Amino acid sequence: MGCAVSAASGTKPEIYKQIAETYGEGAISRSRVYQWCTWFGEGRTSLGDEPKSGRPKTSTNEENTTRVDELIDGQCINAAQYCSTLDRLKEAIRRKRPGLFRKGVVLQHDNATPHSANLTQQWLQRYGWEIVPHPAHSPDLAPSDFHLFGPLKRYLRGMAFETEDDLISELRNWFDNLDVDFFRVGINSLLSRWQKCTDLHRDYVEK
Repeated sequence: MGCAVSAASGTKPEIYKQIAETYGEGAISRSRVYQWCTWFGEGRTSLGDEPKSGRPKTSTNEENTTRVDELIDGQCINAAQYCSTLDRLKEAIRRKRPGLFRKGVVLQHDNATPHSANLTQQWLQRYGWEIVPHPAHSPDLAPSDFHLFGPLKRYLRGMAFETEDDLISELRNWFDNLDVDFFRVGINSLLSRWQKCTDLHRDYVEK
């Protein structure tokens, strides 16, 4: 499954966090939620288990699966939608950073189904974009997680919004006022984190 970008809402960790906050940490395992998200990315439309003998697992009851349906609905994307997002990104880079566009684009994403699909691979080869591999479920190596979300959460803390459009407007205002150095620091931090991860033999990088 791929959910709108490494920096967008609806990622597997975010969906798991919402479920844990709603039902408690022990209600459903992280791996189970990730598995469900993968099923949706592969085109499955139901989270119910296939019929089997024995006692059903309490974590996979109707209430919980309905909740996950609601969280994932409308957020999961397939390869065609992902390529459409890349098309928009390409045009935005061409318009805003023509020099960078000519030098070549480096894109970070993991091996989620829409990212590794043949359609996506053909798109990347067509435009010559270089991929920085990203280990699945590694927020410590995702600038959106270790650099962006913290300041964004602090900015939004205490705010209330009447509509989704109000929230989107406030988010755009926040992003528009960020200095370019904010993003530079996040990207540069990724380099040092990759090195630490290598030094730790791929162990988790806290800072």
